Amino acid sequence: MSIPHSPLYFNWPADTPNAAEDLENWNAYWETLTSHNTKNRQFIESTLNDDVIPIDLLRAQSKNKKFTLNKFQLAFASNISTTLFEHVWMMLSDSERRKHMLEGFVRSAIFEPEAVQDRVFCSDLTLDTLGEDQGLPFIKLLEFYTKSVNVAPKTVSSYLHPEWSDEMEEDRAKDPNSRRAFMWEFIQLDRDLYICNFITRTMESCRGEPRPTPEPVEDMDAMLEQLSSMGDGTAEDLVQRLLSRVCTLCAKPETPKQPLKWCSKCLAKVQRKVLYCSSECQLKDWPNHKPSCGKV
Repeated sequence: MSIPHSPLYFNWPADTPNAAEDLENWNAYWETLTSHNTKNRQFIESTLNDDVIPIDLLRAQSKNKKFTLNKFQLAFASNISTTLFEHVWMMLSDSERRKHMLEGFVRSAIFEPEAVQDRVFCSDLTLDTLGEDQGLPFIKLLEFYTKSVNVAPKTVSSYLHPEWSDEMEEDRAKDPNSRRAFMWEFIQLDRDLYICNFITRTMESCRGEPRPTPEPVEDMDAMLEQLSSMGDGTAEDLVQRLLSRVCTLCAKPETPKQPLKWCSKCLAKVQRKVLYCSSECQLKDWPNHKPSCGKV
């Protein structure tokens, strides 16, 4: 499967790595691009100085984006126990968490093709920074959106970028009705939507769900409608199922009459539960599980 490129504001180089061929190289390319201060700033400035979209359309799209973001946050708050998920997340090895977060970035690009460019607004979020302290920064992201919507259910929360949040607030304070203020709001909303999509897709990978294969979305309104629909089913179903105990191999769920068993070596050495519904599944999965068995 090819991951679409997304040259809305820039013509990305033709030799951009293909995620279907090399996930790590694809991710390293985007992390390098987003960390390049000059290129990153050019991207932001090109967005701030965009004078093509009518201001009324900006308002309408901003309203749609806020509605979608609120749905994401409500889905997180309604269906996830962050304490329980943190326990599950921290039991994974560093390599397992990295694999799921890498999948989160890739799946975000597949699900919403234009989200690739919005990663430029998230240069502070890399696999290394999110993987520090046993993946605690990822949990903090989830907690931020979950707790904020619990306090104010009808509002959206903005996870500000440390490098340009002050400039954004100053511009918006000078003239909140200016075009530049609206464009800053657009950038921030795109950043928050990207992060929430990334969180959801990372958790999807953690749950063992297959990669999504939606049709490419060309129209902005259609894209927003597609993303909004997550709050009606996909995202909520995902988070409801996420923490259910299932067999590592066949994904058969645990029931009171048929409790799952776990790898005793992983539990004893690294306090990680790798669950199986039967000895047969554990034996079949051994070639995949052997490299990480009992290891951090």
